Amino acid sequence: MPDSKLASMLKIARTSVLNRRVELSISAFVTQKAYKWSEWEINLLGTLTDVEVGLATGKPSGIVQKKRLSLHISRFGSIWTEENISLLGTMFDSEVAERTGFSIKSVLCKRLSLGIKPFKFINWTKQMIDLIGTMSDLKVAKAIGVSDSAVFLKRKALEIRAAN
Repeated sequence: MPDSKLASMLKIARTSVLNRRVELSISAFVTQKAYKWSEWEINLLGTLTDVEVGLATGKPSGIVQKKRLSLHISRFGSIWTEENISLLGTMFDSEVAERTGFSIKSVLCKRLSLGIKPFKFINWTKQMIDLIGTMSDLKVAKAIGVSDSAVFLKRKALEIRAAN
C-alpha cells in the first residue's frame, strides 16, 4: 500500500510513514514497471543530474532518482562535508535539510547509512532552562547533555540573551 494511503488511514503525515518504513528497511509500494539497470547505468548515478541520467538511459528521472536513493548515492553536485555530517542527529532531519540544502530524504538516508540515531525531543526542565544565558551555549550543552544547536534554538525561542 502506498505511504500516502496508509498515512491517510492512520491520520498521520505521509513523511512519518516514510521515515518509519525506511527505518525498518521496508521497500516502498511500487505500481510502476520494474526497470533493469546495467552496470554502466548504475555507474552514471550521482555523476550527472537525475534528468541527464534519465536522458542517457531512456528512464524517467523519477525512476533514476529512486534508484540513486535506494543505493544511497548523493545527487550530482552534492558533497557531504564533515560539518554537514556533524549536524546529523543533533536536530530534526528537516532542519538539517534546510541548513545544508539537501532534501529531507537525502538527510534521512545519509543519517541511516551512518547509523546515526534521529534527533529526540528534549524535555526541558526548569534547571536546564535556568542555565541558558549564564554561560556559552556550548558549555550549557555539555553540562546538560544536549547539542549546542539545541541550546541555541531554545535560547532564541525564550528570547534569552547570549552570555558574554
